[in-house]
Amino acid sequence: MYTTLLYLHGYNRWLVLSAAAVALTAPWRAFLRARSYGRAEQLSAHAFARLLDGQVLLGLALYALSPIVRIALGDLGAAMAVKELRFFGVEHITGMVLAGRLRERRATPLSRLLASPPSDPRADPSARVRARRAARRRP
Repeated sequence: MYTTLLYLHGYNRWLVLSAAAVALTAPWRAFLRARSYGRAEQLSAHAFARLLDGQVLLGLALYALSPIVRIALGDLGAAMAVKELRFFGVEHITGMVLAGRLRERRATPLSRLLASPPSDPRADPSARVRARRAARRRP
């Protein structure tokens, strides 16, 4: 079971990175094309969030089942001298928890990301871009 989770965690990492790239570029493409935040952008953000959540769950399960972590936590003082034990027993989990905590504090709530685009043109950047382009076309 541990080996299966380890492979899933490793392969899912690439899915998360790919989904992050798509989720970050989709709104930018919509902005450049002067259209509002649509269904494709919502789906890419949702897919990224779900894949990232799955990656975290796989990581926590690995942390609980890992023989490396068990050895590291068995004698934490001695584990600090061995870089592999220190990394998987302390550093990796600490870094990931801190990154998740920062993501929670700074992130827009998922409900706002997946909500329909605002109807007020002053609040919608794409509408502002379209209005500026239309104003430039007028003689």
